[in-house]
Amino acid sequence: MSEQIYYDEEDIEAFLEVTRRANQKEESQTLRKLLSVQDKISIISNIEPSDLKAITYNLKFIKYAFKDIIVQEGDTSEEIFYIFSGECQVFHKNKKVGEIHAGSTFGEAAAIFGSKRNATVACSSKYATVLSFSID
Repeated sequence: MSEQIYYDEEDIEAFLEVTRRANQKEESQTLRKLLSVQDKISIISNIEPSDLKAITYNLKFIKYAFKDIIVQEGDTSEEIFYIFSGECQVFHKNKKVGEIHAGSTFGEAAAIFGSKRNATVACSSKYATVLSFSID
């Protein structure tokens, strides 16, 4: 029979505080990276940095490998994407309709209007590093 371990409230709160601090530090680093390229992302280029900090959430960097799907046609989500490195191909109704490269933004229309994604975007280089974020 295994022995149960009991934690007091102070131990649990200390653990939660360490976790909160780690999450805040990671979010802060990602926000700094977003601010460093803000002028290249047309949808947010004219927003004051303090306002941008207040309205963006769910910021994360994601590394995709060749053929990984970033967004799927017909899906819904609130995410906007900015390609830091790599290339992607765009497909509509299973036909290639374009390519997007580092420095490009995509997904704004579906995020802003709450509509379905009108294309599938897949990584076409060995890797692509993408910033994903949402705007409140």
